[in-house]
Amino acid sequence: MAHLTLHIGHDKTGSTAVQRALAHEAGALRAAGVVFPVPARHDNHQILWPALTGTLPDDPVQMQTLAPSVQAAWANADAALHDLETLVREHGPDHVVLSNEMAFRAWSDAELDRLASVAKSMGVTGMSALAYLRDPASYMMSVVQQDVKKRPRFRPISASRYRDALGPFVERMPVTAVAFDRATLIGGDVVADFCARVLPEETRAGVIAAAKRDNETFSAEAMAVMEAYFRGEIEAPSRWHGQRPQRVKRLVAEADRKVPGYARPRLKDGLAEVARARATDLDWLADRFGIDFTGDTGGITQDEAEARFAELTDVAHVTEVDRDRFDAIVAEVAEAGRRESGLFPRLRRLFS
Repeated sequence: MAHLTLHIGHDKTGSTAVQRALAHEAGALRAAGVVFPVPARHDNHQILWPALTGTLPDDPVQMQTLAPSVQAAWANADAALHDLETLVREHGPDHVVLSNEMAFRAWSDAELDRLASVAKSMGVTGMSALAYLRDPASYMMSVVQQDVKKRPRFRPISASRYRDALGPFVERMPVTAVAFDRATLIGGDVVADFCARVLPEETRAGVIAAAKRDNETFSAEAMAVMEAYFRGEIEAPSRWHGQRPQRVKRLVAEADRKVPGYARPRLKDGLAEVARARATDLDWLADRFGIDFTGDTGGITQDEAEARFAELTDVAHVTEVDRDRFDAIVAEVAEAGRRESGLFPRLRRLFS
């Protein structure tokens, strides 16, 4: 009879590194009694998730990553669940691990009931959840950075997002929450920490060795270029590039590395205090999990912080953007796009 661990992120806390390392070592993990189903298309288990919850994402961008239609999304989820059930039946594991940072959100009772029912049908006798948490300020920066790679505007952040996401789980199962900070992570690293908390000792070294921490961080200028592209202010360099935003994103990432002056983005002065002041669940987080994210609020009230946060609509409102470097990245993207749109590159793509 197996125990199920749900690794629910959240995003920008090394989830991809954990997932890729687990997938790389999936065979060794199975031999040690741990099933981690290798995701079919993504690094996480987002395709499987609707079969666990009985719901599809209400975000159109997330839906696009699942399938071209609602029917296909359900079919893919059912197929992924069938594959998981087959793995569990064939290997009879002691432990099943599922990972999806998009699961860090408010869950309904019906979704948790569905999860419990599906888990029970597979022979799962116990469940637990694990989440890594960024503090409010670094999370604000990471959300903006993540969202502008996929959409014209970054999404609002709930003032009670920790409790929204973790509260429903706390009522149903043991929950471990860990501050995403080298000082608190076991071994100073999220993959090492995950291994120490979840995996059998004999598998940990292999998973840690397999980890590649190569997630790129866009500069403020690259973030602004992606924002402008999704807002229709900058065109894709060719029709082919415009068919898939990932192609434009790749060009922007390459230009960001090539154009001099790269720097990791930082919140503008005063915004870290705003992020902390508007959070309404920090006392709950400290009481429940011993994680103290309170910090300096600069004397700002929660209402004042909400008003200031509502004014943040552009990348340039959140972090300083060097307009000259922005223009240089745009020019480099256009030039690289032209090179890739030539006859020979097109022929290579056609016959590759």
